[in-house]
Amino acid sequence: MYHADRIWQNYVHPEDLQVYRKAVDTAICGNAQVTPIYYRARMADGTYVMLTIRAFILSDSEGNPDYFGGIIIPQ
Repeated sequence: MYHADRIWQNYVHPEDLQVYRKAVDTAICGNAQVTPIYYRARMADGTYVMLTIRAFILSDSEGNPDYFGGIIIPQ
């Protein structure tokens, strides 16, 4: 999915948006390690759930971000 980070940020709790954006920006720059990220996201019913995210970036042969993978675990 193209621009998944921008789409998903619409669901991130406003107080956690800075944490989310910093983690995405760090990963895209190639400086990220696979470490857990914690933030709240809005569910379909409008309530928020705390999530733990573990993600990684695979780069192409020129070092550009090519694929984002990970898992989202509700707490």
